[in-house]
Amino acid sequence: MLTPQELRQIGNIVEKVVLKALSSNTPDQVLTTDQVAETYNTTRGAIYQLIHTNSIPFHKKGSKLYFSKRELDNFYTREG
Repeated sequence: MLTPQELRQIGNIVEKVVLKALSSNTPDQVLTTDQVAETYNTTRGAIYQLIHTNSIPFHKKGSKLYFSKRELDNFYTREG
């Protein structure tokens, strides 16, 4: 079992990797919840329900949620 310190260290590493991937020079775009709802013609409530059930790819930094457009395109292509 991991100690709280080891979990924090893993969390910090994951955060750095995610933020680096989201801010890289690739043609990906980072979206907010409102932008996701507008882009994919759905509601914020529907997005939050998908988040709650871990059904949609998302990234969380503190209390903020971020979405990779590339990941969402793949998600909606698979689900659609």
